[in-house]
Amino acid sequence: MNINKELKTYIDTKILPQYSDNIGGHGINHINQVIERSFEIIKEFNLNVDQNIVYTVAAYHDLGYKKNPDNHEQVSADLFIN
Repeated sequence: MNINKELKTYIDTKILPQYSDNIGGHGINHINQVIERSFEIIKEFNLNVDQNIVYTVAAYHDLGYKKNPDNHEQVSADLFIN
């Protein structure tokens, strides 16, 4: 991964720990798998994408699950925007 150090530090210390409260398949193990798989896809298909964006999207994608499991995609997007 070629991620901006400040961005990675922020996500690793401020965002990822919030997943400790998520239940079921939306916890930190899942998020780490999504991040890992995202970068495997980049490599596998030799994609020219901004890895900072990929890391950020993967890290935020289920963040809203604990607030509203039924609409967590939108809640996650709102948390990201804010």
